[in-house]
Amino acid sequence: MGIALWGVLTLSEGPAPRAKMKVEDTEVPEWILTGQGDAGVVAKKMPSKRMKGQRAPPCTLPQVLLNDACWERLERIAPCEDFYEHEGRCYVPIVEKKRAPTSVGE
Repeated sequence: MGIALWGVLTLSEGPAPRAKMKVEDTEVPEWILTGQGDAGVVAKKMPSKRMKGQRAPPCTLPQVLLNDACWERLERIAPCEDFYEHEGRCYVPIVEKKRAPTSVGE
């Protein structure tokens, strides 16, 4: 599942423009960034704002926009276990792509 999840999180078409929106004070969980799940963790409540490190709109299909952030809706329905839950559905945050350096140091 880790490889499939990684694929979902890394699919995009180049860097998205940075949106000027407020960001939730939490960060995208390390287990999503590393692909190592939190065994035994119950569903997490969907944050009310975008988390640090989460992709901002515009979202690309099949991603969905929820609470000013891009999410991937999973096929499974609640209970979501390791994932975020919103209105009985399970979601995983889309991680924003790291930008390549644009200048060269001297």
